Amino acid sequence: MTGTEAARYERLVANWRVGSHLGRTVDEYGVIFRNLFSMENLESRDVHGIVISSVVPPLDAVLRQVCERYFNTKPLFIEPGVKTGCRCCTTIPRKWGDRIVNAVGGV
Repeated sequence: MTGTEAARYERLVANWRVGSHLGRTVDEYGVIFRNLFSMENLESRDVHGIVISSVVPPLDAVLRQVCERYFNTKPLFIEPGVKTGCRCCTTIPRKWGDRIVNAVGGV
């Protein structure tokens, strides 16, 4: 790994929000994600891991397929039971996925 590549991993390279639409296909999401990457001069082949915090479970299968088809990577879904290193004191952990991932990212 070069110094430039190492520096890239030490900072957030890009941040996007994509709407959850149950009618979108794997290919539609693939095009959206590839276009977002292209706008930032990023290459999908450089992705070596994907973490998903989903609050729309019916989309999980589609998102999994997008990761495997367009990024050649099996995603890690943050869900109850996944050890994040962040203690979560809630009676309904499935509703805290985004908050848990944000907290872990902040640490």
